[in-house]
Amino acid sequence: MKTTFFPLAAALLLPLLAHAQGFGGYAPDYESISSVGSALFDALAPDEVKADYEFASANQLRDMSQAYFRAFASESLSELAALRETAIAYVQNEHATGVVTPLGEWLDLHLADFTVASVLDRQAKAKPPTPAKPATTPGTTPARPAPAPSPTPTAPAESESLQATRLYKQQYGGKPLSARAQQWSSKVRDVFLKEGVPPELIWQAEVESSWKPDARSPVGAAGLFQFMKPTAQELGLSVDNPDQRLDALLNAAAAARYLKRLHARFSDWPLALAAYNCGPGRVGKLLKALPAGTPPSFDAIYARLPAETKLYVPKIDALVQLRTSAALATLPPPTSPR
Repeated sequence: MKTTFFPLAAALLLPLLAHAQGFGGYAPDYESISSVGSALFDALAPDEVKADYEFASANQLRDMSQAYFRAFASESLSELAALRETAIAYVQNEHATGVVTPLGEWLDLHLADFTVASVLDRQAKAKPPTPAKPATTPGTTPARPAPAPSPTPTAPAESESLQATRLYKQQYGGKPLSARAQQWSSKVRDVFLKEGVPPELIWQAEVESSWKPDARSPVGAAGLFQFMKPTAQELGLSVDNPDQRLDALLNAAAAARYLKRLHARFSDWPLALAAYNCGPGRVGKLLKALPAGTPPSFDAIYARLPAETKLYVPKIDALVQLRTSAALATLPPPTSPR
């Protein structure tokens, strides 16, 4: 039985996928991609490769391209953890071939997410199970247990979001600023200050686009702070002729205004950033579902958030701490524009 050949698909065909839904805004024709790929595979692959491999079918290509997005949308980190090695191989393949595609670029930006998800998932699975209560026979009185020794005071358990922040600091700590960060960070800082938003939040751009003004995500978001078209238009940006999302400073000003709006609704920067990532409607719904008396917070709704959002907020917090020595929890609320 031959093994499905995906590396060649990544190397030769993902430029075609760059124009597909989930890869830039149009619907992919997986049948055509598979057909063209099979022809290229037959023409270019060495005989020893063709003896053991066959090119991916349309369904297999569709499954491959959508697996990543399903994992980020899942509430569990396990799916992301399971895809870590595949994502690393995918990015390495693109680096080796020199083919740069939206999916590969997006995965490269998110490789740290797969690693952090893997660690958190492994830790969660390693936790000892809660001991079961001893069974008793009806009509009998259970034996009185021996008195337990006085507990030694311990520090409160670290929440999973704080663990994620710590892991991201390990991932990014010691890495020098990119040339793009050096080029744009001070300019974007001025924009945020003018809009009355804490300038420490400019490091959201490192998470969103790695400071690339013309970045386009696999789902059609664009610019430094990765706006989808409807949100960009709502914030006053044109999206066609020209696409102002690709203007770094206009994009940054829109991001600052949006962050102010979200903070006004949720009164908390972690919640505002969670809403930026997965939508204010979803965050608002989760907060409403909290038990009576539960203070609203990112940790309070963490378990029900998509995996992407679970990692997104700690990642920004880690970068804010590394780049500015501040933290999301200590940032002041917005002020009036200058």
